Amino acid sequence: MRRVRVIALWVVGAAGALLIIGWLGLKGYLASSSARGLAAAKIGETLGLPVEVESLDVGLASTTATVRIPDAAADTPGDLIRIGSVTTDITLGDLLTGRVNPTKVTAKDVEVLLRIDADGNILSPLPKRDKPGGGTGPLPVVELASARVRIRQTGKPEFDLAGVSGQLKPDGDGSIVSGAVDDPKWGKWKIGGKLAANPADGHVELSTDQGVLSDPLLRSIPYVPPVVWEHLSAAGTTAAALTFTFRPDDFRFGVDLRPNKATLTIPDAAVTTTDVEGRIRIDGEKVTVDGGTLTLADGEMTVDGTYRFDQPTAVIALKLTAKGVDVRHLPTEWGLPKEITGRLKGAADLELRIPPDGKLETLGRGSGELEDAKFAGLPAEIKLNLRGGSGRYRFDTTSPGR
Repeated sequence: MRRVRVIALWVVGAAGALLIIGWLGLKGYLASSSARGLAAAKIGETLGLPVEVESLDVGLASTTATVRIPDAAADTPGDLIRIGSVTTDITLGDLLTGRVNPTKVTAKDVEVLLRIDADGNILSPLPKRDKPGGGTGPLPVVELASARVRIRQTGKPEFDLAGVSGQLKPDGDGSIVSGAVDDPKWGKWKIGGKLAANPADGHVELSTDQGVLSDPLLRSIPYVPPVVWEHLSAAGTTAAALTFTFRPDDFRFGVDLRPNKATLTIPDAAVTTTDVEGRIRIDGEKVTVDGGTLTLADGEMTVDGTYRFDQPTAVIALKLTAKGVDVRHLPTEWGLPKEITGRLKGAADLELRIPPDGKLETLGRGSGELEDAKFAGLPAEIKLNLRGGSGRYRFDTTSPGR
């Protein structure tokens, strides 16, 4: 009987050793280039894009990998997407039985680079789920951490947003997008939206109550022509919403700004205004200003207008009102005699045209009068007319009456 027990222990020990050797051998295979190639082929089949799996670790409860999707359309080697660590709930048993549709995916240290040309056409290949046999299973829950999104448009500085985290949760035929951004340059933002089963269809919105306004950041926003910022610069903070809209073979970018007492400089008018508030929308090839208020030369101004750049000659149309503007603090380029003092009250309807050669055309006119007006220190009745010409707006004055 004792001999039987000894033999049984030997058999169990040998079987255990064989299982350990088999497991180590299987682990070795799962870490091999062949296994990584099989995993890459499966992921690529699902996305409709070539995929490279750089590392693969399959366990009893989950699988972890390092994945990159090359940008095959780029002139120089680069990645469309790179994931430093992607963990799924695919197990060894799932692989052995062929069930490889995960229900949860956690991705960390993610970098995404989207390339678009000067006209806004997408140059980067986009994932597709409509290939035969690909992506037939349900969409998983995707958790995202430490992600970075870059958009590189020809002729513009690169748009770079870091500190992105969030979740894609299945909803009907797509996924609900939610999350946050904590970027040292752009500040803190919220993320919301929805993507269809085909990732190239849907929308994502980033919003904030305290976004940063600065020339370098504004110039990097995709789809806004560089010429916009040659005639306008801003500094300060703003509530903002940035909307990405995806459609097959189309991608659009919208900006909605609500400045919080920001500073605005208009080089063509040789002026800097403060306390700027209102609503500024950039949609397609049009900028719209609604209910704008600002401080100029210690006075109050309102502004409504549009800036269209969908034609070779861009057009800026503005409606302005002014109250209490101290003419002593207006730019000398506006042509007011130094002997005149007082506070301007008036209105203007202006149109600026910017042809391809960049030579500004100033059209439209305005009129007003000075309250508490003086000429050379003596009380006077002074009316002002604003006119364009030679790429500038200037004031004409009536002969002062005393």
